[in-house]
Amino acid sequence: MLPSPDVLAERLQNNDWSDTTDSLMAAVRDRQPGWLVDLIVRLDGEPGWAPPRLQRLAIEALAVIPGSVPYLAACLPPSYFVPRGRHADEGERSLAARLGASQPPGALTAALPLSTSPHWTAILAMWIQESVARGADLRHDAAVSAFWSALDHPLASLPLHPLPIEVHAQQFAGRYTATSAGSWGGGPLWNLNQVELPGTPAPPKVTRRSLRVEQQEALAAAYASTVAHNGKVEVAVFSLGAPLRALSRPVVASLRLSCFSNRSAREDRPFRPVTAPPGLKTQAMRPDEAYALLLSAAALGGCTNLAWSAAWGRRDAWRSLAALSGASGSFAEIAATAERCQWATFRSPSDWFYGVSIDEVAVCLRPDGRSIAVFAGTDTD
Repeated sequence: MLPSPDVLAERLQNNDWSDTTDSLMAAVRDRQPGWLVDLIVRLDGEPGWAPPRLQRLAIEALAVIPGSVPYLAACLPPSYFVPRGRHADEGERSLAARLGASQPPGALTAALPLSTSPHWTAILAMWIQESVARGADLRHDAAVSAFWSALDHPLASLPLHPLPIEVHAQQFAGRYTATSAGSWGGGPLWNLNQVELPGTPAPPKVTRRSLRVEQQEALAAAYASTVAHNGKVEVAVFSLGAPLRALSRPVVASLRLSCFSNRSAREDRPFRPVTAPPGLKTQAMRPDEAYALLLSAAALGGCTNLAWSAAWGRRDAWRSLAALSGASGSFAEIAATAERCQWATFRSPSDWFYGVSIDEVAVCLRPDGRSIAVFAGTDTD
């Protein structure tokens, strides 16, 4: 039997968290949204750090109960949306991710008219894209399409359906429970295949291009949130002296990259671009694997990012995919260009990489064979 919200609130005043986690888990397991609503209302405005913390956990637990959306829309307190991390919309991101992962088909459409608040509108926009990132095709839902066409939001340019290049990424979707959050991928992509790059062809003359700031930002978009944490990213584009038909290990090793270098005896000296060290390991990637890698990096947003978001991650992954492949135009045109590219990833023993949990690398030989783009990111807790 669940304890009364009054009992839990009184315990929190003495910093007593006994039964709180078990109670949240039981409420989700037994599908008791009413009890969670009562707890959320009871804790609203209570002093101290513990009641707001438990209230936030209760709200997020409510979001993972199938069919709970009307309860959630009716009880959201303004305090939940006060930014606590690096994202101004952290609360909206957190709820949208849980709703996208947990609610049954039809719940999204039913949720559209429940509120007209800006916070709810933002949740809906992200929930839609969370659903699409998980494989939902919402183009033929008239209510969702009408909402999307009228939406004034940075995500509104994204399509309402997954393109074929996105399908592989769905297996890495984040999962959520009453008291915990999963992550998108977070680095498992190295083991998708064991196709090593060949030893030929030999590399032609390679020249690293100078990139404008906006070009660097587009290439690195999938790592923007991670860089804001403790991460770092290197992006580069190389011109080739002769067209290449295929990537090879010697070609990748010939690229002068800072992520190939080791720190000198002077710790404050920046890493300098060098060719690959001994021990470089390379693997071929399919275009859909390259997109999955970018979405994993973008949706995770760093080792300890508390606002994992496939909605924003999808936007940033597409931006990086376009920049790496040298594509422009519609999403279908970007995907078509990316499909004509050759993709690879690598692991380097250099200490530029933290090697903690999230090292993401994509190498792209563009369709004309005359340029290679590189994305390399690493993060630490």
